[in-house]
Amino acid sequence: MNRISLLILITILFSCKALSQEKTGNTFETYVNNKAYFIKTFDINKDGIPDKIVSSVAYQGEDLFVFFSEKSGGYHLSLEATNFSEDGGNIIKDIYEIPNSKGFTVKTYFPDRGYSEKEFNIIPENNTWVLKNIIYKTMSDVSENAVKYICDVTQNINITKSGWSGKLNSIPEENERSKKCRTENVSSAAIVNSVRNNVAITAKIAQSDKEWIGNYTGRFLRMKEESGDPRGWGQISVKIDGNSAKFQLDSYIENIKKDLIVINTTADEITLAEKDNKKSTFTISKKQNKYILKSAFIDQTVGEKSAYELEKK
Repeated sequence: MNRISLLILITILFSCKALSQEKTGNTFETYVNNKAYFIKTFDINKDGIPDKIVSSVAYQGEDLFVFFSEKSGGYHLSLEATNFSEDGGNIIKDIYEIPNSKGFTVKTYFPDRGYSEKEFNIIPENNTWVLKNIIYKTMSDVSENAVKYICDVTQNINITKSGWSGKLNSIPEENERSKKCRTENVSSAAIVNSVRNNVAITAKIAQSDKEWIGNYTGRFLRMKEESGDPRGWGQISVKIDGNSAKFQLDSYIENIKKDLIVINTTADEITLAEKDNKKSTFTISKKQNKYILKSAFIDQTVGEKSAYELEKK
C-alpha cells in the first residue's frame, strides 16, 4: 500500500470514528469534567434516586439536559432544552429543586446595571415536560421609595414541542404590576449593592480574559522514532484574541486548524473549546511562568495522552 492510499485509509477511519462518537456522544459522561458545563444533582422525578441536570455555564451557551438515573446504574437523557440565557439579556445563575414537588427551577439574572431576575419552574408531567410558571422579579424604579415587583405568571407550556418559546407569557405591563404582582419594600442600597456585585464579577472576568490574550507556541516530538530528524517534530500554536482563539497543529503527518471560543478563565487557567463542538476542550494552565496545554483532541490525534509546554509571545 503506497503512502497516499494509507493516508486516505487513515482519514476514512478517523471520520467514521468521529461520526460514531457524534451519534452516541450525548451521554451524561460527556459533560463530566467539562468546564463548558456545570452539573446539578438531586431527585427530579421523586423516585428516590438522584438525577442529573447539565447546563452551559454563563456566557457560553443555552444548553440544558436532564438525565434520569436508572436503577441498574447509569443515566438516560430525558430532556434537551434551554437554560433560558438570552443574548444581551438575562443569563443563567443557578438551578435548584422545587420544594416538595417534582421538577426543578432555572434561575437567570441580568449581569449588568439594573435589576432583573427570572425563575422558570419546570416539571415532568404525563411523560413530557411542562413549564408551569415564570416568576419575574424587577424594581419599580431607582428611588428611595422603590418597591420590588414579584410577578408569578402562569405558563403551562409543553417545552418538548416545537415553537413553545413563542408562547411564553411575559411580565405584566408596568401600569398593571401593582395589581397583578406581589410587592416588597427593598432599600435602594440593597439593590445597588446587588447590581454592583454583578458588575464587579463581569469586570473581573473581563480582566482575566485580557491577561490571556497572546500567541502561545510549542514544539513536541510527533514521531518518537525520528527524534534526530527535523521532520519528526511537530508544532502547536494557539492564538487567543478576546473571546476567540485559533489553534493549529503542524507536523509531517498532519496540518490541523481549529476555530476556538473561550469557555472560562481564571488567573491560572483558561479553557477553550471548538467553536462547533463545545465538548472538545483545550485547557492551558499557568504554573510558575510556564504554560501547559492539555487536550483530549490532541491526545486522540497523536495517539497518546500528554501535556504540552507552550511559550507565550
